[in-house]
Amino acid sequence: MIYDLNNRRFPEVVLFEFEKAAREVSAHASTSIEGNPLPLTEVKKILKSKPAYIRDGEKEVLNYNEALVNLNKQPEQEKHLALSLELILKIHQIVTKGLLP
Repeated sequence: MIYDLNNRRFPEVVLFEFEKAAREVSAHASTSIEGNPLPLTEVKKILKSKPAYIRDGEKEVLNYNEALVNLNKQPEQEKHLALSLELILKIHQIVTKGLLP
C-alpha cells in the first residue's frame, strides 16, 4: 500500500496543496512547542493573508514558514543538505528576523 502511494504521480496543483498544508501544520506545531499560543486556524489565516501589522507570535509563524520555503527552494542537487553550522545559522537568522536584536 505505501509502495503504491510512493509511486503515484500527482498533478502539480495537488502537490502544491499538500506542501502548503504540511507547512501550515509544521509552522503551528513547531511554534507552539516554543510557546506560541496561536491555534492552527489562526496560523492558516496568517499564512494565507500575510498581514502588514503583526504581533511577535504572528511574525514567528511567518518567519518559520519562510525558512521552510527557502529550504525547499534549494537546487535539486542540494535537496539532501548536510547539517552544518552554516545551515543552522541561516535557518536561525530567518526564523528570528524581526524578533531578536
